[in-house]
Amino acid sequence: MKFALYVTFLSLYSLISVIHLFFCYRKMDLARRITKPLIFISLFLATLFFAPQFPLIYVACLLSAIGDILMIYRDNMIIFILAGFSFIAEHILNMVSMINLLSFPFPWWGYLIVMIFPLICALAGYFISKKNPLFFLTTGFFSFHFINIVFAFMLIYAHLFLYGTLIYAGYLFYILSDYLIYHYTFIKKEKNEHFFVMLTYIIAQTLILIPLMFADFFVLA
Repeated sequence: MKFALYVTFLSLYSLISVIHLFFCYRKMDLARRITKPLIFISLFLATLFFAPQFPLIYVACLLSAIGDILMIYRDNMIIFILAGFSFIAEHILNMVSMINLLSFPFPWWGYLIVMIFPLICALAGYFISKKNPLFFLTTGFFSFHFINIVFAFMLIYAHLFLYGTLIYAGYLFYILSDYLIYHYTFIKKEKNEHFFVMLTYIIAQTLILIPLMFADFFVLA
């Protein structure tokens, strides 16, 4: 019964995602703005209901929904930056969830690298862009994608091949989605840009969050 309800919540998430993509493709802006946060709110409710003992995953879903709401108004630079911090926090929680799944202890110097690497990337982006603060945020944000790809490979090494492979693929789609946002925002707007951004984004989030949800529910429980 519980598993059937779990499938029902995930089916609701899938249905809302398809409806949202339809609105994106048809350029129905109001409907697109309304349904966008509902995608990951439904995923948040599924995790909250079935795995309340693992708050990292459902808080990550909630942060994703908050970031999605803020990204609706990404033409406002302050809101765009706040959305970026929301997504960074989500990726940090994803990273911690993967560390918790490892079958071997994560060394102390590994945490040091995880703390320093994004800062180095952010500073590099800041100075390469001639001290543009936006590039400080975006390059630091992108660095978390590569960190989590490394952790996905660690899961594969820890004999969680399916989880690691899905999460790795998810972060590749995430990189593609973020590149499309960057391209459409700062280089050139295109027809159906919202559809392609959200298609790659939903695929990315599904490949990342669903394995972590099931890993926590079945492996750690």
